[in-house]
Amino acid sequence: MNPRFCELSGYESDELVGQNCRLLQRDVRDQPGRQEIRRFLDDLELQSIRTTLMSFKKDGTPFVNLVLMNKLADARGRVRFIFASQFDVTKIADQEMANHEEMLADDVRRMGAIAREHHHMMNTTFDTIANSMAQIAKSRMALDESG
Repeated sequence: MNPRFCELSGYESDELVGQNCRLLQRDVRDQPGRQEIRRFLDDLELQSIRTTLMSFKKDGTPFVNLVLMNKLADARGRVRFIFASQFDVTKIADQEMANHEEMLADDVRRMGAIAREHHHMMNTTFDTIANSMAQIAKSRMALDESG
């Protein structure tokens, strides 16, 4: 078991072997992040996902869990593994979030100007920025609800 995951969750390695990470969500099952993960797993076209889940450490401490997942395919294009990472983003200060939001907003303005100048859209980049902004908003809402 990954020592960092043990540190994040508060569980010992032997308590986690054979368990699904859903144990961190306890009874909080109806979350948009879970639906997003299900869609990612079911949709062969989606290659990665970034979402947040309200989770709980072993001692019951709630935290906002940023989940990143990527499908890893073999040479034939078959998904063989899913790489996942989880991060406690609860402790991100409001000022840091505001700074990040402002940087994303600046990026959107600059890319909009470039796209207009060159008469095309950069959909993938805009989607990435929009997803990042959505994650910040979700994290803020989850923190407000838990605190």
